[in-house]
Amino acid sequence: VSRRLLSDGNDERIYRILVENGINIHAELIPRSRFKKMVEGASRTAFSCNFFALRRVVYSKDPSIESWFKKANTLATKDQQRELLTFSTWTIYAHRHARKRLDLKGDLELAAQETLGAAHSVAHTEIIRRGEVWEDDVIYRAIDGAPGLFQTIYLDVLAKRKNRRVLSQALDAIDGYLDKHYQVHLKPLLAYLKKQNRVVPLSEIGDNFAYSQLHPWHLESACEWLERKGRLEK
Repeated sequence: VSRRLLSDGNDERIYRILVENGINIHAELIPRSRFKKMVEGASRTAFSCNFFALRRVVYSKDPSIESWFKKANTLATKDQQRELLTFSTWTIYAHRHARKRLDLKGDLELAAQETLGAAHSVAHTEIIRRGEVWEDDVIYRAIDGAPGLFQTIYLDVLAKRKNRRVLSQALDAIDGYLDKHYQVHLKPLLAYLKKQNRVVPLSEIGDNFAYSQLHPWHLESACEWLERKGRLEK
């Protein structure tokens, strides 16, 4: 399987699926050297599918592995920043296309689909902001934490008849959410641009964030959003 993160090194990803008492167990064979990088390095597994969320050493002959697991209790700050950037750029991309569908093409159905996609991205963002790992039903977990926001950007869009007012309110709320949190959620991108202190081609930005699994077109949308807000010069 192709590499996902710098901590993967040059090793192939080796997966095995085992069955015990009718239960499927997904296992990955990880070389000791890469496991050490995953636990101790800045680049652990992604926040949204974190190996270290619920863990227990079942058997080990190596004391250092137990010490690495203790270190894994600390919050993976850079991992969190990367995941916030990933989902925030996805939100901006979906929001941009929803606006286009609504304002330029008048397509309420597709505008609603894009708006709901943006709402799901905001849901992931909210969970990551709290430092949680929540694999199942992320949208409902996020609704519990921010009921007012998700009433506007998700529940109303689902429940009410598709109309321009409902969709515009949802998109305005998403834009307000982005405005409120952009300095934290887009921190790796903003820090990179500040460090470069020059005109940086979008292709170069895409290459820099390639290991973060960020789509170049999402980064482009984020830069366009920042430019539209007067926070970046194109």
